[in-house]
Amino acid sequence: ENPAEYILEAIGAGITGHTDKDWHDIWMASQQNADVERELEGMNQVPLKDGASLAPAKEFATSPFYQTYELYKRFNIVFWRNPAYNAGRVFNALLVGLVVGFSFWNLGTSSSDVTLIILAIFQIIILGALMIESALPEFVVLRDFFQRAYAAKIYSPAPFIVALIATDLPYLLVAASLCFVCCFWSIGFDAYNSAGNIAFFWIAFVLFLWFCNSFGQLIGAMSPDPGIAYIFMPLLTTVLFLFCGVLTPPSSMPAFWRSWLYHINPFRYFMEALITNTLSGLVVKCTPEDLLPFRAPATETCASYSADFFSYGARGYVEDLGNNLCGYCVFSSGQDFYEPIGWDEQYKDRGLGILMAYFVFNIIAASLFVYIFRKTKK
Repeated sequence: ENPAEYILEAIGAGITGHTDKDWHDIWMASQQNADVERELEGMNQVPLKDGASLAPAKEFATSPFYQTYELYKRFNIVFWRNPAYNAGRVFNALLVGLVVGFSFWNLGTSSSDVTLIILAIFQIIILGALMIESALPEFVVLRDFFQRAYAAKIYSPAPFIVALIATDLPYLLVAASLCFVCCFWSIGFDAYNSAGNIAFFWIAFVLFLWFCNSFGQLIGAMSPDPGIAYIFMPLLTTVLFLFCGVLTPPSSMPAFWRSWLYHINPFRYFMEALITNTLSGLVVKCTPEDLLPFRAPATETCASYSADFFSYGARGYVEDLGNNLCGYCVFSSGQDFYEPIGWDEQYKDRGLGILMAYFVFNIIAASLFVYIFRKTKK
């Protein structure tokens, strides 16, 4: 006979069980119960050993720092055994750098080249969208492992997120550096940028990829399942691109979006820092094809005829082409492009700081959402 069924029948439980005895009363009056109570009472009287504490038991056996350290080692092993994840991201960075670099090969300093410089910088941030998308599948897989480990009280959400992002950072550093090397000198940015500006460009780009990676993980953390994450991800990345101030200047944005979305967009601060840093030392020299021709009266020079025009704050410069024919160049320096937008080089460090703040915010918010969705769906 099955022992479990026998026990159920003996105490009157189960489908066929029946008894006229109260087993609770029998146990309470038994000698075994008295022996157990005596043993428990004796255990309570035993003095604590030296160094022992009466503090309540902790939820996790180890400290958050130790959890983070052990998870960091584990994630390094995971990434090492699954090289396709980071190899794909490094390859994407290399490909984007080569495509952008050779598409905008050796740009000059004319007004049309300034427009292409802005477009080249904007094209580079496509790599950020790729990093957001690539971070999501790996995060979803690792979160499934986390949910089982959390149920066993092995580690908590914050160490999980911090260790995962810390493991990603060196790979993203390599990816950003490869893209930077492939496109910066190919486009010709070095011709009008100092060593300090070049270093700032690289640091800002590395930090940008760190932010994008953490943002992709935040999207995954705030979504209860991957399907919802893949719905929201293209919507959020599209908003970041559209309202960064390059495709649509702030003055042309609808008032509702300009009043708040433009100001909280992290891509806006990245583009402001990168563009003002890159163009601040650029002196524009228009080619004959870029000049807008007009003819001055015979009694005036090009400069005197256009003096009233520039007195109203117009940008650019006028060039005398001879025979009273003048040419107007819409830009005289790189500042002529970004100052009408409201950007300024003195705020590029602020933009870098805000991007770092968003990066830290992503870590904190992702930890919170991982905690909220810490239990597996049934």
